[in-house]
Amino acid sequence: MSKFLKWLDNYWYHYKWHTIIVTFFLVIGIISTVQIFNKESYDAYVMYVGGQDIPDTQYYDILQSLKAVSSDYDANKEHKINFAKSAFISDPENNMASMINAPTIQNLSTLVVQPYYIYLMDVEVYKLYKDSGVFYSIS
Repeated sequence: MSKFLKWLDNYWYHYKWHTIIVTFFLVIGIISTVQIFNKESYDAYVMYVGGQDIPDTQYYDILQSLKAVSSDYDANKEHKINFAKSAFISDPENNMASMINAPTIQNLSTLVVQPYYIYLMDVEVYKLYKDSGVFYSIS
């Protein structure tokens, strides 16, 4: 057995758990640092909640329209819009309504802590949350 292999065997025997723990925290630290520095910064957050499907071409048109009226709030010379879609079926006779609406209602129950500034909602969804105190009048 070579001298290096003896040293490595001795090191691993005495410092196995130290090495594993330090390696674990190093990997977590590196992954966290990379994610922090690669996080995208958006100028506006808009969410659509409704029963109409938005095709990709219309989605692109909406994004371009929102970029045209938004400002560059983070001063990076780029207009980035986060436009999210969430399905909601207001027809109570639709068999899929409860299955599709449940995740949307669960997601919207955290309206206070969500980063979205503008909500484009179905009237039925608005009625569910209008007394929650999270909406401001734009008049």
